[in-house]
Amino acid sequence: IPDESDLAARTWKLSVDGTKAGGTSWTSYSLDTETGELFVPSGSPTPDDMSQKSRGQNFYTSSVVVLDAKSGKLKWNFQIPSRNGVYYDVTSAPVLYTTSSGKSRIALGSKDGQVYSVGNDDHRLKFKVAVTTLKNENQRPTFSGINVCPGGQGGVMWNGPAYNPKLDLLFVGSVDWCAVAKLEAIPEKTYFKKKYFSDPVDKAKGWVTAIDSDTGKIIWKYAAEAPVVSGITTTKTDLVFAGDLNGNFVALEAATGRLLLKKKLGSSLAGGLITYSVNEQQYIAVTIGNESQKTFVSTGRPKLVILRTGLMEDFVSPK
Repeated sequence: IPDESDLAARTWKLSVDGTKAGGTSWTSYSLDTETGELFVPSGSPTPDDMSQKSRGQNFYTSSVVVLDAKSGKLKWNFQIPSRNGVYYDVTSAPVLYTTSSGKSRIALGSKDGQVYSVGNDDHRLKFKVAVTTLKNENQRPTFSGINVCPGGQGGVMWNGPAYNPKLDLLFVGSVDWCAVAKLEAIPEKTYFKKKYFSDPVDKAKGWVTAIDSDTGKIIWKYAAEAPVVSGITTTKTDLVFAGDLNGNFVALEAATGRLLLKKKLGSSLAGGLITYSVNEQQYIAVTIGNESQKTFVSTGRPKLVILRTGLMEDFVSPK
């Protein structure tokens, strides 16, 4: 962002050895086709720990950076609060939605385990709400280690929230997985490296959470067997589809969170899922397999599973 680079530079504290630092973006973007705004989520600053170079405000990391899609010019930026050295990425594409009162907002899912709602007109935070366990999230890592929640593999991952305009609800999957965060010295460098030592994988759980999109009030929570990193899909018939890393596909009643179906698909659900109809018959396409994403449990080669609602055993649509 050439015309704003001085602002970024002024907020980064470079180390005495002159090593450069920065941030990156590693997930999908969102585009507002009416305003021409491109919403770019960004990762945490690197090096990300108690170094001299990452103690500033560090624009434009851990943020959503909003650009003019045609020119690339910066329009505005919203940065999630720093966690004193336990930096968390904004990991998923922002959800663009309109509240029941007609206000334009964006919803951000973050690896800090929270969902942020930000005004698209005044760029101010409207609410933030925790959707997984939080512990020691405001403390710096130490050389002896501190237990932090979420850990490096926790929080809201790359598929992010979904929005149901009929119910004015946001739905988001999350990972409930803590870790011990430790600092390690890097020889001949002026900064430290942070390492996460995650709790045993059998302690890793997940959630699907429904949030009032106006107020941030949690309406219901569904406790999953394992981390929920799949896409979340909601329908006009008031269903929510999701899945966990134990291979469970679930259908929930959108208004209440009532479990309507839980079906083993044989491999981890870590990608997208969509619903569509052919000749008035509803289908659901689910990606399974997690071979390439070694951050989580790897169970099986990638496959596409097609479900037909009339053949899904024990499936009951809400009234």
